[in-house]
Amino acid sequence: MCMQSQVLFSASDISGRVRALGAEISEWARGLPEPPVMLWLAEGAVVFAADLMREIGCDMQVVSLKVSSYGASLKSSGTLRYSRDFCEFAGKNILLVDDISDTGLTLREITGKLKDSGALQVKTCTLLCKPGKCAGARRPDFVGFDAPDSFVFGYGLDFSGRFRNLPDIRILTKE
Repeated sequence: MCMQSQVLFSASDISGRVRALGAEISEWARGLPEPPVMLWLAEGAVVFAADLMREIGCDMQVVSLKVSSYGASLKSSGTLRYSRDFCEFAGKNILLVDDISDTGLTLREITGKLKDSGALQVKTCTLLCKPGKCAGARRPDFVGFDAPDSFVFGYGLDFSGRFRNLPDIRILTKE
């Protein structure tokens, strides 16, 4: 197998956009009566969440949530599994951070669970959004970039468990 890719978003593009997202989120968070909880989805959002939290200019609690919907294939199984009890977020304002909104399933389901468990407000943030695939899904509140309906990897997003360490985001051009 020979894999070829091209850069979709450079490290410089990403850095600038993460900085801008941090400013937008800081503005939202400053209006809250108490610091929000940044709930980032492991493992894919680790790089994005780490960079983003340093760009948010206000106090917040940072918590990870392990969520999985992908098996060994490139397609979602449609079933989500979680590492935490959502009741711990009752009475909190949540910033839910993920690497990509592909179908919208993950954000929609987790947002619903958080609200059902008593979260006061849930804002969503993704580095990437594939608007053409999110039929009927609400667009995240904060979006880094719109992405094409292609397989992307790098900057925390993996390809079969690999390439999360790339500084840019790439698109698979040939396999």
